[in-house]
Amino acid sequence: MKSDESAPSEPARSKSDREGTTATFGAGQRGNVAYEQRRPAEIVYDQYWNHVRHVEEEMWAYTRIWALIITAVFTVLGSSIPLEAKLGAAFFGVVMSILGFFIVYLLRVPFLDFFLTTELIAKHDFELSASRRRTDDITDFRIDKGVDIPDVLVIVYATVTGVLIASGGVLVDQTLLGLGAGTVATVSLLIVYRRHIVPKYKETVSDLLKSFDEA
Repeated sequence: MKSDESAPSEPARSKSDREGTTATFGAGQRGNVAYEQRRPAEIVYDQYWNHVRHVEEEMWAYTRIWALIITAVFTVLGSSIPLEAKLGAAFFGVVMSILGFFIVYLLRVPFLDFFLTTELIAKHDFELSASRRRTDDITDFRIDKGVDIPDVLVIVYATVTGVLIASGGVLVDQTLLGLGAGTVATVSLLIVYRRHIVPKYKETVSDLLKSFDEA
């Protein structure tokens, strides 16, 4: 049978493989050298800033998941499945809403803490370029802007909690009781947020900014 002359010989194939391996290894070496040539401060700074963005994204990631779950819960409540299943779905939605209510606060403080840490690294003679500094953004934390995006999310979580509780009352033919319990739950969450969580958050922000200014 006639041999395939177009196929590369074994030595040629081996040489080609060796050249490809060498090129790949060389590229890896160049990448490692570029990484090792970076100043330690720049590496730490980038890691902290990536974590800042990660913490910020966690709040929105939970909100997106929560929105999908709540949509499914209301779909279940409007279906013809057994009452027990509807009440279970409503209870699950209440738990998810209350959890989201507190997650908003729990993520705001770490976000600011890590943000200020990145600025401290840039502030103390690490010779980072000016483009890496984000100090101007700190003014956003010094200004009381009234209602902020996290505040809006808290209101949404509290309101949906009350609506789900009221829906549970309607399902068991206790509409007035459900409406009353839902209203009390929503108002209670908002009072807790306004009188306890917000002052605590502002105190924490003040302490972090004071530490940043004195550093």
